[in-house]
Formats: sequence, structure tokens, C-alpha cells
Amino acid sequence: MPSQPTVWDVTYDLLRTLGMTTVFGNPGSTEQTFLKNFPDDFTYVLGLQEASVCIALETTRRNAGD
Repeated sequence: MPSQPTVWDVTYDLLRTLGMTTVFGNPGSTEQTFLKNFPDDFTYVLGLQEASVCIALETTRRNAGD
């Protein structure tokens, strides 16, 4: 019987398909499982405070022309 993909696998595959390989965050204990074994083809942008993460995300989005 073939093994079923995990939620982790499906989530990261979907993010790749959507071209969303940069993740912005201010991690706490709830994000630890999401960041465990973080894929090499993804970039994690760490912010020390939520407002700075929002500004970094919005600036990146605008510079990308979205």
C-alpha cells in the first residue's frame, strides 16, 4: 500500500505550485512544527516583531509588482 502524503508535504507542494516560496514570520511555539525540516528551496524571513514582518512582506510584494 503506498504511503499517504502528510499535511506537511501537501502544504509545501501547494505553496510551491502557487510560487509562494518566501515565508515571512515572527515564530512562536505554534509555528515550530511548520518550520521543522523547512525545505531548502524556501526562504524564511525572520522578523522580531509582527509590524516589521508586515512591512517587509508588503515592501517585497510591491517590489515584485503584485
